[in-house]
Formats: sequence, C-alpha cells, structure tokens
Amino acid sequence: MNYRAFIVGGHGANFQKPSLVKAFLSSMARIKKLANESPVVAVNLSNHPHKNNLFANRDKIRQGESANPFISSSNFFQFIEQQEDSASKK
Repeated sequence: MNYRAFIVGGHGANFQKPSLVKAFLSSMARIKKLANESPVVAVNLSNHPHKNNLFANRDKIRQGESANPFISSSNFFQFIEQQEDSASKK
C-alpha cells in the first residue's frame, strides 16, 4: 500500500516582526490545504524526532504493535495544529 508523506521544513516562526508570524501561519494553512488533497497525508516526516514521536513509535513497532504508528493522518494534522497554536501564543 502507498502512503503520502510530508515534511515541514521549519517548525518555528521568527517573531521579530508580526509579518513573519503571519507568513508562518499562512504557510501552515497552506500545508493543511495541500495535505488534505487526495491522497491525504498520512506520514509526518519531521526533521525533529520529538515532533513525530519517532522513538516512541519505533518502540511500538519493536514491541510488535500490529498497526504502524507512523501512518496516521490525524497525527499529522495534530502536529500542524500544534505548530499553529504555538505560533499564535507567542
């Protein structure tokens, strides 16, 4: 079976100027739109292991969990929402 994956290149917003925060939030909105196009993104290829639970998911696979924990569209979209929330709060 094939899955669509996505990597977000940069998880933090530069908060020195309000326009940069707006650009970051605009990028997150665009990513959500693109990720929802068929086939929906189901794999988060994060460049930081804590952003996609890399080690916890690896351990689940090693323990013989039947479902692949790396394949989850809801996890990808939760990640995007966390990035938006973090930027909005700062």
